Amino acid sequence: MKASILIPVLNEENFIENCLLSIISKTRDISEMEIIIIDGGSEDNTLAIIQNLMRQYPYIKLLHNPKKITPSALNIGIKHAKGKYIVRLDAHAEYSDNYIENSILALESADQCVMNVGGPINTSSNNSSVFAKAISLCLSSIFGVGNSKFRTTVPNKPIMVETVPFGCFRREIFDEIGLFNEREPRNEDLEFNRRIINSGYKILLDPKIRSTYFSRADFKSLILQQFDNGKIVTNKFRGRGSFHNIRHFIPLIFVVYLISLIPLSLKTSGIFASKLLDISLYLYPVLFYLFLSLYFSFSISMKIKNPRLLLPAMLSFTLIHLSYGIGSIVGLFRYEKKKSFSEFIQIVFPYKTTFERKQFGFFTNLIKYFSLRFAYMLYSIGISANLLTIFSVLLTIPCFLLLYEGILIKSFAFLLYGYLLIGLILFIDFVDGSLARIDKYDYAAGDALDNLPPDIVRIGSILFFGVVTFDNFYMLLAFISSVVISYYLPATLENIQEKRKWIHTIYASRMAITGLRIISLLLMPMITLSVFFLDELGILLSKLVVLVYFLLSCLWVIFTLEDKKIRRQK
Repeated sequence: MKASILIPVLNEENFIENCLLSIISKTRDISEMEIIIIDGGSEDNTLAIIQNLMRQYPYIKLLHNPKKITPSALNIGIKHAKGKYIVRLDAHAEYSDNYIENSILALESADQCVMNVGGPINTSSNNSSVFAKAISLCLSSIFGVGNSKFRTTVPNKPIMVETVPFGCFRREIFDEIGLFNEREPRNEDLEFNRRIINSGYKILLDPKIRSTYFSRADFKSLILQQFDNGKIVTNKFRGRGSFHNIRHFIPLIFVVYLISLIPLSLKTSGIFASKLLDISLYLYPVLFYLFLSLYFSFSISMKIKNPRLLLPAMLSFTLIHLSYGIGSIVGLFRYEKKKSFSEFIQIVFPYKTTFERKQFGFFTNLIKYFSLRFAYMLYSIGISANLLTIFSVLLTIPCFLLLYEGILIKSFAFLLYGYLLIGLILFIDFVDGSLARIDKYDYAAGDALDNLPPDIVRIGSILFFGVVTFDNFYMLLAFISSVVISYYLPATLENIQEKRKWIHTIYASRMAITGLRIISLLLMPMITLSVFFLDELGILLSKLVVLVYFLLSCLWVIFTLEDKKIRRQK
């Protein structure tokens, strides 16, 4: 059998018949394939429609999905599929002529490393109202959904991308990297496609493969959909395994920014108000957002030649972004039934006591002892690892502002407050891993989000060394150094050969000059106090430190590239 077409359904009476008929009527060799529909317990007329079509077309099969979620439906279908290729379709869509044939042809014509192909989608609505039209057009706009290529562009030729909708897969990819992740409902396509790319394979977007997706037709349905989409972005601590891009987090950042306007609108005051905060500048992002919303809404209305779409489009953009961002905030909190402290410890910590860890000193184990109890307290009130990590990143802003302000106004109290915040950020690094493990994330020390709090302190400190020189040239060098070190440092063990251990000593050992111990416990106090008490001499010392880090960053690039070249030659 050439292909197995999988369609998960749940209460799709308004779409399933047109979807199936579009596949059957537009696929030449459909009788040589099988259409497997996996139902999650539909309570409307969906099953009756499917059973009626099964009597007419014997290659339609119906399976049941007791878990109700899409990834489990797809996995059930894959296990029963007999085709050489697996085509994953959606009941909320209709498909162009020869969609299946074009997908298979694109896969057979492509390099063997291409494991999934799909095409651009046209987002439409099965409702003729002006609001439904505005929603579908906004979901096809770069301002509405970001740089999602299959939604916003139709390329002139096939291109490699990170993900595609309604993909056609080589059967063997499921044997090699596993099935869809049932812990990622609504995210299963993104997660699986990221695994494909991480395994060294490719995904192809072919303009000949076209489909029409029917978006939500009213604002209530749109809000609920986008709220759920935003929620799944932050509801788990995924670390290095994260398959989301920066565009998925922009609505969260925007909503947090809007919330921060509330206290500012009541009263603009505080220790930084006089020098570092101008409320008019703080409002610029809102004005910029309104300008972009008006621009893209006007473009949509002119493209369709319907001025009545202007205001519905502006409202649609706002609802998409706000509901997605609010959903992302809600996803940061845990609502499930909580475990007891002993159950919590069994999951997050492999030792009976923290002091059994002989590889760590007494002080480190003592901090871990308290951090486990603090982690359980946060877990009990619903705080997730993602929320805690974001909070620690945000703390770095007042942390370094306090240190900078303390130097400017010669306030030792400000310096003390700044260092207390640094200590809190580093303490959070002991806590977030425990919260990640309780989320059942396959967690390993060293994942990107695990290291984020100390990495932010490291980067912020190097930038701070440049700022306190009060010299733009040294600020630029500090910026370059912080970027290079933050990018290359995690690759130390992967890209530097073991025989060059002196490089490990300088860059990656516990007492490395780029390490957090040297930066936060030695250099930060030394630079801050020297600038505070010694003025010009302290600034000179800061410049020297910046030059040292810039030199180290340059050498690090040379060492890393050199060793990568040696490895490639081997």
